[in-house]
Amino acid sequence: MLLIQFLNVQELSKNNHNLLGGKYQVVTSSILGYQAINDLKNYSFDLSFIGINAVDEQNNIYITSDDHAQLKIQVIKNSNKSYGLVDQSKKHSKSFYKFATNLELELIED
Repeated sequence: MLLIQFLNVQELSKNNHNLLGGKYQVVTSSILGYQAINDLKNYSFDLSFIGINAVDEQNNIYITSDDHAQLKIQVIKNSNKSYGLVDQSKKHSKSFYKFATNLELELIED
C-alpha cells in the first residue's frame, strides 16, 4: 500500500494541484469533513458534475454518506450550474441521505 501511495504522489507531482484539508477516507479516496467543506467555501465553479447514488419518484437525490452529502451541497452552492450524473440502475430508488432535488441539480441520464 505504501508503494502505491508513493507512486500516486509521484504522479500527482508532475502538475500543480490544489488540495482540500480534511479527513482522507480510504474506501472512496475522498477528502471529507469540516475542514474540506470550509476550504470549499473559497472556491467558485462555473459547472459542477455530481455523482449520485439514487433518485426517487419525486426527483429527490440521494447519496450514501452524510459526509459526502455535505461536501456536495457546498459544491452546488458554489456552482453557477450543477449536473447530477445518473444511470437507469439508480432511478426510482432511495439511498441513505437526501441532499438535493432536481431543482438544484439538472439530471444527466444515460
